Amino acid sequence: MSCTILPGRALLGVSSTTMCTNTSRFTRSYPHTSSSWCNSRKSAGKLQPTNLRHAPKRLSRPAGPRCELGAGLEGVAAVVSSSPVFQAYTHSLEAHPLVTKCATSGTVFTVSDLVAQLTFERSSGGVDGARIARFGLFGLVVHAPLFAFFFKTLDGLIDPLQLPGLESVGVKVAIDQLLWTPPFLAFLFYVQTAVLQGKGSSQGVEKVRQVLVPTLKVNWRIWVPANVVNYTLPADLRILWINLISLGFVVYLSTVANTETPSSQSSSSDTSS
Repeated sequence: MSCTILPGRALLGVSSTTMCTNTSRFTRSYPHTSSSWCNSRKSAGKLQPTNLRHAPKRLSRPAGPRCELGAGLEGVAAVVSSSPVFQAYTHSLEAHPLVTKCATSGTVFTVSDLVAQLTFERSSGGVDGARIARFGLFGLVVHAPLFAFFFKTLDGLIDPLQLPGLESVGVKVAIDQLLWTPPFLAFLFYVQTAVLQGKGSSQGVEKVRQVLVPTLKVNWRIWVPANVVNYTLPADLRILWINLISLGFVVYLSTVANTETPSSQSSSSDTSS
């Protein structure tokens, strides 16, 4: 199957349209458009079916062909992009990109910690509102801005290399999971959580020593495949995608971060005595 990148009006919210010329997917979606018409328009570099007039906002997609994975996601994207909730989200993203991403992350972290407390921990003391607020604040002011900056920087480093689609995705996933994720989890999550809990950075470092490797093993099972999808999406939708996956993963992180390790229990008893 040969693939051609045809610049034109946005399709499903992206700024360039990847068409697989040996399929009839496009002509099924737009019956008035024949394959010969498409071929004749390729030389002009334009593809503007009339019923794309009300297409969603243009979202920037990394350069390079995306047929390998993007074509497999077209059906899902068509359903999602027609949802009123998704359209409202994209309008908000267009008007206030960073604020929208921060609000989404803050909501996800808040809900995830609440779920962790109600399902996996079930403390006799009830729900810890201060802890929920800390997690929500972390998602709001740390997670979303940092990841938005990281995705933009990573695209700026890798996309100019003009790597083939899957190779580009593989390089980004490797950098994400091997260079970015370990220090993020260690210092920006576990140590910062310990400091905000009033336990001090030394207990946070001890927590990292005990739980970082098991956390990374769970992380890689979830986030390697999730990021393969993530790096085929338009850049502006990546925070939304990782927040959807994070609904479950942050429940796990919250439970681990708030489970007392043997060393922290002994230090607490020494302090009280």
